Amino acid sequence: MNEENIFLYYFEKVRSNLKYQIALIILLALILIPIVFIYIYTDSLDTKELNSFHQYFAQSIKEDWDEYMEGVPENERNIVEYKKLMDELGFLEGHFARRVFEIDPINLGFKGQKHVTQNLGVLIEMPPVTVNGLNLGTRYVPEHAYNDYNNMVTEIRENIGRMLYIQKGYISPGKQAYEFITSLVENDYSIETAIGKVSMPGYTEHNSPLRVGLDFINGDGISGHEPGQKASDFEKLAEYKWLQVNGTRHNFHISYPKNNQFGVPFQPWQWHWEPGKKLPW
Repeated sequence: MNEENIFLYYFEKVRSNLKYQIALIILLALILIPIVFIYIYTDSLDTKELNSFHQYFAQSIKEDWDEYMEGVPENERNIVEYKKLMDELGFLEGHFARRVFEIDPINLGFKGQKHVTQNLGVLIEMPPVTVNGLNLGTRYVPEHAYNDYNNMVTEIRENIGRMLYIQKGYISPGKQAYEFITSLVENDYSIETAIGKVSMPGYTEHNSPLRVGLDFINGDGISGHEPGQKASDFEKLAEYKWLQVNGTRHNFHISYPKNNQFGVPFQPWQWHWEPGKKLPW
């Protein structure tokens, strides 16, 4: 039987036999489905809206990390390690997460800085405190910034009889990654929208052990970014006016003043630690 006859023989078998037809369909599916899957999975990330496959992996990562964070003591969630979160993911999920975090936010309009996240040093755990009915929870501050903060608030109390609390201190890159993926899922799987709401890991002063950013809130619960509050509410405070005059003496500098070079909206509540810094604005 020549090659042409062999082909016609099997073609006739497939055409006339349902079993052969089903076997052929299954064979084609086994070949094509992985190819299609790999093509779509490895497709470039659409930063405006992830494709359906990428959305599935983002949602899956969030669910895995939600479950993991539930098992982390509440007072340790702000310092959860990036590696431990990544270890919770399967191969495909982990690969996708790394692709997302390798995106340079500068290319998407972010104008801030990338901060060194190594050499953590000593972290001081500040226990939960309630300010005007708002529970601030456990906060962490690098020792050098914590010592200067304590000296500063002692002076504030002596000078104007007021108090500034730390609402947000050091946040690990792991916690930042968790918050970013959560924002990505909650903002219709748009990386560009998520970046406008939550910084990528390493792109916020809160991830920096040295140049740590601290968000302040006063004893009346005014931070300028709580529901119903505006930046101008914090700007009017006597505590803020005191910071403007005296903050640099304690190595604290406003991170995002009006018309700052980073294009970030005015944030009078956020101050970072840095000794001997001369502000460029």
